[in-house]
Amino acid sequence: MDNFRNLPLFISLLAPLGSFVTVCALPERYRRAISVVSLAWLLLALLSASWVLFTSWDLPPLVIGLDWFVLGEHPFTADLAASNRSMMMLAVVSFISFLVHLYSVTYMSEFTGWKKYFAM
Repeated sequence: MDNFRNLPLFISLLAPLGSFVTVCALPERYRRAISVVSLAWLLLALLSASWVLFTSWDLPPLVIGLDWFVLGEHPFTADLAASNRSMMMLAVVSFISFLVHLYSVTYMSEFTGWKKYFAM
């Protein structure tokens, strides 16, 4: 069951980074494509965060341990813990950021610097 929750969780966490990389790769002259790509990535983050939230509500917290490095005999791990509260916040923040970007497409239509704005 945990592997079923891991992939959407990682997608929702890494989708904004994917948006940044994709928007930075597009030339400035493709203004409409920049906004559509940015919105698509954030919609993917929102859908995956919602999926994680609704499929794992009232389940024990998801803890993913990643081996970071070993110093001598002491291993150091980085843990990612996703509880009900953190999954709810992930979905809410993804929803609000999607709405802000959706509004910004119209708001930024007359201004230059789309690439800078949507890469944020």
